[in-house]
Amino acid sequence: MPDDDMLDEPVDELSVTLGDLIPESVKPTGRKRLGQELYDMEYRLDGDPGGYFPEAFEFAYAHPKAWSTAAGKHSASVHGDRLRLGDVSLREVEEAILEAVKGAIASANELVKDAEARQTEAKKQQARENQAEIEQRKPFIERMQKRE
Repeated sequence: MPDDDMLDEPVDELSVTLGDLIPESVKPTGRKRLGQELYDMEYRLDGDPGGYFPEAFEFAYAHPKAWSTAAGKHSASVHGDRLRLGDVSLREVEEAILEAVKGAIASANELVKDAEARQTEAKKQQARENQAEIEQRKPFIERMQKRE
C-alpha cells in the first residue's frame, strides 16, 4: 500500500464513478484468450481525482474486499480522468471486471479519505507540539527580554 507521504496535495471530495459504464475507447489487441478477442478499453471518469487516487485504485483493484475473478488477472489503472482496462474480453468485462472496478473505486475513495484524515491529524499534532514548545520557551524569552 502506498505511504501517506505520497499525499503531497489535498484531494477534493471527488467520488470517481463509471457513470453509464459505456467505454469511450475500445481497441482490439490482436490477441485471443479462450477463443475470445481481447481489447484495451478506456472509460472517462467523472473528473480527474489526482493526488493519491491512482495508487489507491491500483492497490484496491489488486486487493479487493470481496473475492473477484478479475483481481490480478487484468490490468486496470487510472491516468488523469481515464480508467484503462487492458487485455480484456467483452464477456469478462460484463461478468466480472466492471463490478471489480466499481468496488476498487469505492475502496480507493475510502483509502484516500482515510489517508487525508491521517495527514490532517498529523499536521494538527505538529501544530500542538510547536505551540507547546513555544509555551515552554516563553519564560526564557521573557527573562532575556528583561535583561535587554
